[in-house]
Amino acid sequence: MSPQEIAKEAIRLATTHGLSKDVIDLLKEKIALLTEKIAALEQEKSVLQGENANLAKKVVNLEKELDRLRPKQGRLKEGPKKLLQILSHPIGPSLEQAARELGMTKVVAEHHADALVFAEMIRLSNVLIPGQGTMYALTPKGRAYVVENKLVE
Repeated sequence: MSPQEIAKEAIRLATTHGLSKDVIDLLKEKIALLTEKIAALEQEKSVLQGENANLAKKVVNLEKELDRLRPKQGRLKEGPKKLLQILSHPIGPSLEQAARELGMTKVVAEHHADALVFAEMIRLSNVLIPGQGTMYALTPKGRAYVVENKLVE
């Protein structure tokens, strides 16, 4: 039974049991106020449900966009893959040495290194060797990628 039906039933009971007209009128006013409040709350609920649906769509779209931007394992482009392979050698070369070995400019190598850092496959090395240049180290995720994709023996 809805709140409105309950209120109507209360008025019916009040009128059939001999309550005074003032009490009955007061009950009718209260029921009218409750009915208005219920209608307002139902309208607000409808608006909030619409907003919730819109936000849910936005979340789905943002998750798709994030997934599209996030590098996938097994989907590295050839340049970053080659750089990762070279950096996985026991005594990893500097970024500049790796660029020369791969026949690419330092800027291209830096671009690939940025992609690998973003993918959390490499990080700047704590080891600084004077005159060697920028040194990177593989992360556990990078090592796993190298092994799982058979980039090293």
